[in-house]
Amino acid sequence: MSKRIRSILVVSALITAVIAGYYFRSWFANDIMPPSRRMQTETTQSYRYARMISEDGCIPRLDTLVMYPGGMSTSENSIFEEYIAGGIHRVTGGDFDLFIRLFSLLFPLLTIPLLYLWMRAADYGVSSALAGSTLYAFIFPALLRARGESFYRETVALPFLVALAWLVEKAISNGERDGQRSRKTLLTSISAGLILIIALAAWKVSAFITLFLFLYLYWRNYRRGDIPFSLRLSLAAAQLLAALLLSHMRHDGALISPSSVMAVLLVLKRPKSIWIPVAGTLLALLSAFTGTGSAGHVSAVIVAKIRFMFSHPSNPQLLSDDARLFWVPGYTTPTPAQFLLLFGIPIAAAIPGVRQFFREKNGKLIFWFLFLSLAGYLFFDRLLVLPAIALIPVIAISFRKKWFIIPAMSLILLQSVFPGYISEMISRTGLRYRNTSSFLNDTELDSFLQWVRLETDSDEAVLSFWHISGLLSAYADRPVVTHTFFENSDNRNTIVEFARSMFMTEESLTAFMLERKCSLIVYQADFLLDCSYSGLLYLAGLQEVPDYSVAWKMHYAPELLSYLTPVFQGPSLRVFRIGALNHETLPRQFLFEERYRHCYDGYDSARDLMFDQRAASGYLADRAMETMDPDMLSGAILLGVSGGGPERVLEQMLNDLIQLYIQGSYTLDHLAEDIETFIYWFGSRTELRLLLARLYASESMFTNAELQYLLVLEEDPGNIQASDELHLLTDRGTE
Repeated sequence: MSKRIRSILVVSALITAVIAGYYFRSWFANDIMPPSRRMQTETTQSYRYARMISEDGCIPRLDTLVMYPGGMSTSENSIFEEYIAGGIHRVTGGDFDLFIRLFSLLFPLLTIPLLYLWMRAADYGVSSALAGSTLYAFIFPALLRARGESFYRETVALPFLVALAWLVEKAISNGERDGQRSRKTLLTSISAGLILIIALAAWKVSAFITLFLFLYLYWRNYRRGDIPFSLRLSLAAAQLLAALLLSHMRHDGALISPSSVMAVLLVLKRPKSIWIPVAGTLLALLSAFTGTGSAGHVSAVIVAKIRFMFSHPSNPQLLSDDARLFWVPGYTTPTPAQFLLLFGIPIAAAIPGVRQFFREKNGKLIFWFLFLSLAGYLFFDRLLVLPAIALIPVIAISFRKKWFIIPAMSLILLQSVFPGYISEMISRTGLRYRNTSSFLNDTELDSFLQWVRLETDSDEAVLSFWHISGLLSAYADRPVVTHTFFENSDNRNTIVEFARSMFMTEESLTAFMLERKCSLIVYQADFLLDCSYSGLLYLAGLQEVPDYSVAWKMHYAPELLSYLTPVFQGPSLRVFRIGALNHETLPRQFLFEERYRHCYDGYDSARDLMFDQRAASGYLADRAMETMDPDMLSGAILLGVSGGGPERVLEQMLNDLIQLYIQGSYTLDHLAEDIETFIYWFGSRTELRLLLARLYASESMFTNAELQYLLVLEEDPGNIQASDELHLLTDRGTE
């Protein structure tokens, strides 16, 4: 077979792999693990900026909608991917949300041909490289970060990082084969430098990866002297140019960063003493992991994890503010169950090829990338896509054993098709997953954002935790005080200050709001109930909720607040306004009623109840009848009506409560709340109001009884019973 025909077949195979990968990932996102209808919070800024470029062709230098009232300089962030996606959509047009999902699904698949080229440069055969690179389209960990639900930074950066690795590996290979001064080596080296600039522009994490790339090249050149000078010069020049030209790197002082220092050392003559590279490496690593400013939160978490052996201390005061803020799900260490679910099968598929991989690839970039990616994932579990790529070259060597191909591929595909079943199997072993969800779901978020758009002014700023802020700015176009951009130290300080204010007095919180020129604050039930290391209480540096805290009043007793008035309420969040003129009558919600606190044991139990309120209603009702607990039965009714439970079943629960009241086991005030709740959700019930009026009258609560009779007559003016009983009540009052 001629070389030309072989090349055509390879290109055709790679194109087929990309197309098949797109359809498989689309099916996975639609039928296996459907994503949220909106971008995830951390990517809302990228989504909003891409939309700006699509509509206006540019991003403003000062984003006044976030970090209100001062705003944020957009030059602080890497906004390269926004220009790519937004620019393409500006040309193609169409529905932007549909486009951004398509882009987020399709662009990462460009990694497939680039991974093939990297493996070929690392001396893999054509069939091994094709099989391995194709595997990237279907391997489960890679699917989780490319379901189209979020415009992650690595969506664009990943193909460029793999391209950089390919060009570096190829330049070294060309230098060994054709000579370090050959034309091929020179062109490949220049291309690597250009790709490095793009990778640095696309993702701030690229700067950390670049540091380790330079350390690898520096040490390999010290030991072997086989790194072409053209490659070292091109990469060093690219790093220094990026530090000068890219606004976010210039803002971060990247010209004197560890990567820039290593770039300079890379082009110098090979030292004779080993202590020079040792000292340079230690200095670079020390400065990288003890930094402040834009990367302060990352270095703080790394130092804290090493200090506390990857386990949060029970006393949050032992951690810095940055470490408490950033050491949360997505940036924590994976649990054994999570690691086994994501990488158990890929690692099993890689085992037969490990020995050969170490023997053949030791010293190559593709070899060391495996260890770097696994270390990165153990520090920050959101980097799961890196070990997914790094394991593929090892699996490709395993595929040399022909008998192993079918069972390995079958297991990898089964993992991607049936992740739920595999997760259940792992759970049965006793291993537990970390639940990172909150009470807030899409339905509640829909109603909240709609309320914000309809009931607030366009310039009315909102104070909320950063999870909510990104959604407010992207989908409601409202100014927000906190922001999703952790690289800004002022924003990090504001988030921590917000957390502390929630557990201080109402006066302290309102003073903080007035200082930030905002009149609205979003309170979430998670603030008080989540006492884990990812909760607001831990972030505030506290282990217990103070008795005087405004959070307790906002949660259980808003009527005790002097300055803040509730103006919106959902199942798990409330919005308060300073100095609201009208006090809204808000529906009762399960999480905000203190008398239901005994219905769940902690935050996880409450989340389980709120996940499926209809099912939880039946569960609580059964428990309540077993223990004769009327408050629990009342909570079951509230969960049922808010969760869409059947009216007939809930009416029977209400009748049971009425019987408990008649038996003297339940108070009339609480029963009245239950009746009002039932009427609120299911509409007018004249017979219930009439019953309530009679019960009030029987307990000599005549004012309340009269009000209920009047409401009955307002709903049914011809109700003779209500009219006669009201006259009797009135006559009794005049005697």
